[in-house]
Amino acid sequence: MKKRFLLIPLMLLSVLSMAQNGRVKIYFAGFVCDKETWDDALQLDGKGDEVFLNFNFSLAGPDGAIKQSFSYKTPTYGDATGQFSNRISAGSCTDMFGGNRGGIKAGDRYSANDVIAEFDMGSRDVLTVIPTIWEWDPGQDVMNPVLNKLHGMATDINRETSKIFASPDGTASPVISTFGDVSRFIFPLTNLFSADFYSTVQSVIGQQGTRPIGISGNGNYVPNLVVLTPQAMNNFLNTNVGFGTGIFTVKYFEEELGNTREHGNYLILLRAEYTPGTVNATVAAPSSGTILAPSAPTMQQTSSPVQMTAPRSVPADRTIRQRR
Repeated sequence: MKKRFLLIPLMLLSVLSMAQNGRVKIYFAGFVCDKETWDDALQLDGKGDEVFLNFNFSLAGPDGAIKQSFSYKTPTYGDATGQFSNRISAGSCTDMFGGNRGGIKAGDRYSANDVIAEFDMGSRDVLTVIPTIWEWDPGQDVMNPVLNKLHGMATDINRETSKIFASPDGTASPVISTFGDVSRFIFPLTNLFSADFYSTVQSVIGQQGTRPIGISGNGNYVPNLVVLTPQAMNNFLNTNVGFGTGIFTVKYFEEELGNTREHGNYLILLRAEYTPGTVNATVAAPSSGTILAPSAPTMQQTSSPVQMTAPRSVPADRTIRQRR
């Protein structure tokens, strides 16, 4: 009988520990270029690819009400020589004399360990991250229209993700499955509801311009979501898909989406940490997100990336312009 009474407080302590609120950190760990995008023959915008990334963050309570939202945009990475000195030098492209000028090409990996968000999180909160990677080119620029459209969907996104992922009691997420399995937490936006960015990206289809990488063969674009709960992050911490422990990938492979025009294939690398603490989950708004400056990058060639599930495309029922 004494053993039973001893087990009860131990079980309660375990549940309370799992239900504890805490602090979350999201790290940008870099990206991998499996195949560079189409570029003009003269490469007047610099050697190889030039890319930047944007991250939309939205923290919601278990009822889907938004507590906090903000975004983080990286500098542009690529050829940083001459007139492009405002970029971060990244990539292994060479000039006609064999000199390394930078510029991203197939096989390049950019490695970083930058904290891009840090804030308090309740045990039943749900954090949605929308990571996007962009090809920089002169001409039309659809970044603001795409991000504005995503911002307008934030309420619906948080409502749906909270329905699916919010823990009933703070001790476990309904979606938690095999330890270390993160695939259920990374998926295209269209898994939640119908979302069409076709008209938003048409001005950069078939011609130069700044555009999101991940456009399908029929000319639509569907961003991927990463949905994080405190319980899910415990799974992420021990995941290793070939880029280091705790690093998970968000995949935008245009060739797998039927796009043989722009044909950019990239993986975004992220890492998440959750530290249990004494945060009060009833506080209406967590403390402000902390945005830190990027650390010095490293660049290396990498072997073929681990294959992940590609975002699904919308039906190929539209015609598009061919690249000039």
